[in-house]
Amino acid sequence: MSERLPLALKPIFDAEENRPHSDEPIRHILEFDFSTRSLATFESQGPILTPVVGQEIVLHGVALRVTDVEVSYEVGGDGRPSVFTTVLVELPGRATEQ
Repeated sequence: MSERLPLALKPIFDAEENRPHSDEPIRHILEFDFSTRSLATFESQGPILTPVVGQEIVLHGVALRVTDVEVSYEVGGDGRPSVFTTVLVELPGRATEQ
């Protein structure tokens, strides 16, 4: 059964159809941001656990609360897939300052 999909999804199908394929492992990049500033970035060829909104985490010994998570899946020109995750954090019990 053929189902018509929304035209807004066409860029996804085009990208998948035309991309080269790579045998390289998926690249995972996880960035922690406080307000508009980057605090830390981790990069791995293996999966990195992604925290959820509301979760309290510890980053380099500092307790933080996750306020937002954004994940982007992309493929580079060499065909290697990448997962980019941005985690917005705040200090527990304090208003966010810049």
